Amino acid sequence: MFVKISEQPSLYNDLEKKSVRELLEGINTEDQKVALAVKEAIPQIEKLVCWIIKPKTTEEEEEFRLTYIGGNTIMKTPELSVLEAQKEIQIFAERVQKMFSMVRELLGVTDDSAFNKLFSRIEKYE
Repeated sequence: MFVKISEQPSLYNDLEKKSVRELLEGINTEDQKVALAVKEAIPQIEKLVCWIIKPKTTEEEEEFRLTYIGGNTIMKTPELSVLEAQKEIQIFAERVQKMFSMVRELLGVTDDSAFNKLFSRIEKYE
């Protein structure tokens, strides 16, 4: 249920009579309420984000191919070729960054099967 916050009576009256410390403590108390409310709403936020941005399946994530260069593109000018190459470099950089994050994760894995699974994913990225 949606509660209209702005139309509720204030929890803090006579603010002009309060010390700086009292004002800061009141602000801090209100900020903590926001963090708790967000924590409670995480399942709904997760559903919304997953609805908006469809998570990639493992197969889609592992597959790598040139998107902008080759295929049906017709490179009529060098300028177009450079633009397409720049896009490919950006995609490749994102993949390398993802691979490095998996390597960092791999350093902390102690289970052999989890290690092998993650290691094979890294090999596919290479």
